[in-house]
Amino acid sequence: MVDADCSAWHSVDRSFVMRETHGRCAAARLRGARRGSNSSPFAARQGLTTAKEWSVLGVQVKSWKFAPLFVAAAIAPLGAAFAAEQRGTVPAGKTTTVDAVFVFYEQVCLGGAVPEARLTKAPTHGKVAFTVGNRGFRDPKHPCYGKSYPGLVVQYTPDKGFRGEDSFSYRYTYDSDDGGGKSGGGSEFFLTVK
Repeated sequence: MVDADCSAWHSVDRSFVMRETHGRCAAARLRGARRGSNSSPFAARQGLTTAKEWSVLGVQVKSWKFAPLFVAAAIAPLGAAFAAEQRGTVPAGKTTTVDAVFVFYEQVCLGGAVPEARLTKAPTHGKVAFTVGNRGFRDPKHPCYGKSYPGLVVQYTPDKGFRGEDSFSYRYTYDSDDGGGKSGGGSEFFLTVK
């Protein structure tokens, strides 16, 4: 189990987007979203839409040593060609947590189902594992303070003895409402193994 600790959260229309950079959290606000709106200017530029009911937390866990170019776990329609690109360095011979996605219902602080994930491009020189981890709110000002949610954790392990460049991509989906609606997103990773 992986526990990611981010204390500063920003909400827009009940949707959350979050990333952690070098052990600290940095929020990416969806500008322009208003209550009842289904999108924002920022989201539209990125090809994304915000959700009205479910919220997604994208957390870069402390073992990931670089900042993503864009937040990995943004809310996107299932059919969109969305893939956040992330670049950085990972240690040779070790498993690194590179991404995590958590879904919850903010109004009543209940967790959603763990997102489902699949590789869309496998790494050439390593393997990717999708596991379950926990994320808890530690900011006393957050309405869901003290609650913890299970989520999808993405881990990369380079082949034994490998050093150099590798890449992979994956997509995830999650239930976006009680009526069986689905949303999702994805990321493409360009890794330097040292």
